[in-house]
Amino acid sequence: MTRYHLGQDGRMGFMDQSDAELKTRRSQLIAEGNAILGQKSLTRGDHETAQAKANHIKAIDAELKGRAERRSGGGATGGHQRIDHHEGTIGSSGLGGESKGYLTSAAIKNAGERLAAKITEAREGKSLTAAGGTEVTVVDPGLAPMGRPTTVLDVVPVIGASAPAIRYMRQTSRTNAAAVVAAWATKPTSEYGITPVDRTRKVLAHLSEPLQEYDLQDVPALMEFVNTELQFGLIRALENELFNGDGTAAHLHGIAQESGVQTQAFATNLFATTRKAVTAVTTLGYLPKVFVLGPADLETIDLATTSGSGEFVNKGGPFDPAEQKLWGVPVVVSTQLGAKTGYLISEDSVRVYSDVGAAVRVE
Repeated sequence: MTRYHLGQDGRMGFMDQSDAELKTRRSQLIAEGNAILGQKSLTRGDHETAQAKANHIKAIDAELKGRAERRSGGGATGGHQRIDHHEGTIGSSGLGGESKGYLTSAAIKNAGERLAAKITEAREGKSLTAAGGTEVTVVDPGLAPMGRPTTVLDVVPVIGASAPAIRYMRQTSRTNAAAVVAAWATKPTSEYGITPVDRTRKVLAHLSEPLQEYDLQDVPALMEFVNTELQFGLIRALENELFNGDGTAAHLHGIAQESGVQTQAFATNLFATTRKAVTAVTTLGYLPKVFVLGPADLETIDLATTSGSGEFVNKGGPFDPAEQKLWGVPVVVSTQLGAKTGYLISEDSVRVYSDVGAAVRVE
């Protein structure tokens, strides 16, 4: 006998079940849901049970669809499929209305879609009737995420790379020998220090804590909220590696650890120091693209005042708060940088090689 069950954390697992077993279980769930909804009086527990069965049906639909896409080669890279658990309250009519016999695949799918529609309809304004005749309205509370700072990854190019090993070319020096040359004379040779660099891709990943099935049902935005938080966590970790990765087996090669990076010592104040950094970059023929500063240093720039009148320096000064530009160069804030540490990144000097992007997998 095949057993169908939820995992200990309340989530559904289908890895050990065949397509035929899932389809059989789907038919059973529809029949069980109809039996519950066909009762004359429904309690809150009845509604929750029927709702859970509807979610199970939709999860099976997503799993079967994902398997079919993977077999045909149309699935997501790596076989990852996102299962969207639609949830809500349900009305009092039956799962399949007056229809009977959901034995064909089309009829079974149609029954599941109709139940999902009833759940959505109930969430949009209908109430539940609990035992004793008390009306219970399901509250749909929103979730307010914690603050998310802007990221340098918004301005650093991401290059697609599916192979586990990556080779790119780096210029380590430049000797420009171009000059006026007489007719038939030997042309001078310029050297550009082009060096191949080999890297291997690293995996950045994390898990959320287990979520109960009923929590996902009661708060429709919860799944999207957790997905967003997971992706934000990955971005923050990648940003930290971009600057601070030490290049060991478990880390990326961060900017701070790379040879050949120019340094600019602190000179009088942040305005003078950042302007000298612009000069250093442009002297080598590069175009400054973005300043990356920590929150404390940007605050220092914002609050800078003149020594005499005490007016803010930024009143017509080098920093434009409205445009978020310093010396005409865009500025982004990174929480991964400490005080008195910043970077001026030039055009095309930093790139991230990645696969298709972050994926959230529900199990």
